[in-house]
Parts: sequence; structure tokens; C-alpha cells
Amino acid sequence: MDAPVPMPERGRTREPGGQHLELLRTLAREVREQVAPAVAQAAGDLSLRVGETDRRTLSEAAHAALSAGLDALFDPARDTESAAYLTWVGDRGARHGIPLEALVRTHHTVCDLTWHALIRAARARGPEATRLAARAASSAWDLYERDSTVMTDAYRRASREVVAERGSDSRALTALLSGPLNASAVADAAAQLSLPEQGRFAVAVVRLGATAPQPGADADSAPDGCVVRRAPAPGGEVLLAEVGALSSAGFARLVTVPSGARMGVSPVVTGLAAASQARELAELALHTCRRDGEAAVLDRGLSAALVTRGPHLAPELAAGTLGGLLEERPAERDLLLETLACWLDEDGSVERAAAALYCHPNTVRRRLRRLEQLTARSLSRPHDVVHLTLGLDAHRLAAAAAGPR
Repeated sequence: MDAPVPMPERGRTREPGGQHLELLRTLAREVREQVAPAVAQAAGDLSLRVGETDRRTLSEAAHAALSAGLDALFDPARDTESAAYLTWVGDRGARHGIPLEALVRTHHTVCDLTWHALIRAARARGPEATRLAARAASSAWDLYERDSTVMTDAYRRASREVVAERGSDSRALTALLSGPLNASAVADAAAQLSLPEQGRFAVAVVRLGATAPQPGADADSAPDGCVVRRAPAPGGEVLLAEVGALSSAGFARLVTVPSGARMGVSPVVTGLAAASQARELAELALHTCRRDGEAAVLDRGLSAALVTRGPHLAPELAAGTLGGLLEERPAERDLLLETLACWLDEDGSVERAAAALYCHPNTVRRRLRRLEQLTARSLSRPHDVVHLTLGLDAHRLAAAAAGPR
């Protein structure tokens, strides 16, 4: 059985002599090597919600704080360095929405591991090393408690700043999205939101259903390649995204639509001055969603958006463009419409449509010929393809409005 772990003696360690100084250096090096993997794991667990740059810096700061704390065992001049690193950790943790309890718990866990590792390393070197380590551990424990307080204070200061900043950000974003602003107001909003005035932007409107979770507290989390600002809206939230080189469809693929919610995404616009127009287009796209969990992109649904402008006309438009197809048995009608939709999604490729439908290309050709006969329209004529696309979207919207039968 291991001997009891000596508890730290309270108070500062006496200045170590040359022999003891070298021993403490050796112990610190051994402890650092033992505890470093646990620090890396802890930093990784905490940094799941931060960007890649801050993720690397958080890990570096955690290791630097460990090294500074250990080096202070033999070099008291370094006992302020760990506090500086942990001040940064507390500040960034608050700004990324990492719970304070998680930061404090992780810090205490690492301190406990470090203390026990120091005692184990000293025991392996005999009673004199154990007594020296126990005295040094007293100073180290005082240092860890001070650093915990420093980190907590930095977290709380940053939290207060974040609340104030997000209130201002929300007002600036709401102004951008609500209506045209003059050039000066756009410039002010861009500065407040830390966004370029002339970037490429898309707006997404998220509408939450009765069972959808509310948006989380991590207000500026963003998919890779984007900068996102969020604002609450009646029944959900609005996202303004600087999308870089992404298309609106590419941006939509990177955003997770909460269960029970729907999302409409605008086309990409150039410049923050166009944000309010993009918001209107995103609202229009939202109305084309047919089911919860769907993200509708206006670039892919312009015809459906046109129909939503006059939803009462959808049944008439469907009947006028699809004609006799709607008189077929429901199973036959739905099969032909599904084939048409797939063919349109695959840019008119019979082969790709067949692969998506798990059937032979000739099967797709036969269905499309049958659809042409029933509608008296030709898929080889662009004008007819436009009408059939409108009719398909009108039929879907009319069916959704009517509900299950």
C-alpha cells in the first residue's frame, strides 16, 4: 500500500538552495511531462465551441499556465505568469459561451493532478525529495487558488462586456435588416458588427415550431468559412452571414436547422446595404418550406417563391399547367411528378435522375414521355419546362395547404 500523501504545509516555500533548486527543476520537468496529456485533453474538451485560431491559443495558454506554475516552484519571479495566461482563458471562455463552472472544474482537476504527480515524482527520489516537494506544493496550491480567482474575475468582467456588446450588436443588426439605411448608418452598423461593408452576404430566417428548441446562447457560432451575426425575431431568429466564396446553397448546407424548425435562405447579395432586401427574400424562401427541418434556398426555388406571392392561385396554376396529369390516379400522378422533380433537380440528366430514383434510365424516359402526353407540353421546349416547373411547385404548395387526406 502506498504511504499517505503528505498534505501541503501552508505558507511560502523558503528560497531553495542550489541542490534543492536543481531537484525542483527536475521534479517540475517530470510533472509537466506527466500532466501535459491531461491538460491537452481538458483544453480540447473546453474548446469544442471556439474557432480554430482560439482553439490552438487556448491549448497553448493552458500548457503555458501549467509550465509557469511549475517553474514558480524554483523561480518565484514567474508566479505572476500563470495568472496572465488564465486571465486570457477566463476572458475567451466567457466570449465563447463556455460555462464558468466547466472552466473552474477543469482548472481544479488539473491542479489536483499536478499536485499528486509532484508528490509521486518526489517519492521516487526518496524522503528528502518528498519533504521538499511537500513544502513546494504548499506554495503551488496557494498559486493555483489565486489563479482560479483571477480566471473567475476575468470571466465575469468579460461576461458583462458581452451582454453590453450583444445588446448593441442586436440593435445594429435589427436596423440593417429592417429597412434601407443611408451610407453613414450602414458604415456605423458595419463597424459595430465587425463586418465589411462590401462583402458577400446571405440572410437566413429561422422559424421555430412548437417543439423546436430555442436558439442557444452561443450567439455568434458559425459554420466554417462564414462570419455570422444573429438577432432574435418573432417566432425564431435571423442570421446575417458573410459567406465569403460560398453560394447561398453552400451556406444553407452548413447550417443545422433545429428539429421542428424551418429556414429560408436568401440569394447572396453584395454589400450590407442590401441586407434588408435579402431579409425579405429569405422570408419569401421560408414560405416555400413544406415540412419541418427543411431549409429552402431562394436560388433553388424562385418559381415556388412566385407562387407564394399569390397562394390562392396555386390550385388554378397547377391545373392550368399540369392539365390531365392531375386527373390520373394519385399513385401514378405522384410517381410522374416525382420523376419530373428529380429530372429538374439533376439539370435534365436522365442518367443522374435514374440513379437518384434507383431505376433504369429507360424507365425515367418512359415516365417523362407519359408526363408530356398528359400535360400536352414538351420537355425539349424551354418555355414548357418553365411552365411545368411552376405547375409542380404550385401543386406541392396547394397540396401542403390542403393537408393530408
